[in-house]
Amino acid sequence: MIAEAAEEYERLVMAVVRAAETEGALRRVADGVGRTRRKVDALEKRVIPDLIAARDRIIAPAGRARTGRVLAPLLDQEAEGLKDERRR
Repeated sequence: MIAEAAEEYERLVMAVVRAAETEGALRRVADGVGRTRRKVDALEKRVIPDLIAARDRIIAPAGRARTGRVLAPLLDQEAEGLKDERRR
């Protein structure tokens, strides 16, 4: 009877150890997801709009005439693609 209790206790201790290891791994994954989410938010809300604004300042309406009709539509398509990606 004591041997059975000792075996059951050992199994319980091993289960607790495995649960603690899993919990630690899940916490690390959750921390990584949080960091990634903050980086994506920064890109979507700050970096990408700043880049688009800089591009628009560089290629003003007068600049579009100089670059011709080939480059301007490509840049507009790229900007629309970024906007679509941000909506997802």
